[in-house]
Amino acid sequence: MKIEKNLATADKIVRLVVSAIIIILFAFDLIGGPTAAGLFALSVVLIATSVVSFCPVYRVLGLKKGKDSSP
Repeated sequence: MKIEKNLATADKIVRLVVSAIIIILFAFDLIGGPTAAGLFALSVVLIATSVVSFCPVYRVLGLKKGKDSSP
């Protein structure tokens, strides 16, 4: 089964930057408790979706932001 890419480069960069910020806040203990755990899990998901260029939420909503998408 081939996964259809549905993330544009800009979207991947934004996801990686947000993930980096969350991980830095977590590493320097600026966030803690359940909020930190939830945000850390979110950052892992954002990194994973950036790496594979596929977002399941976009697919469910019918969004496509890749190069071959029409406006």
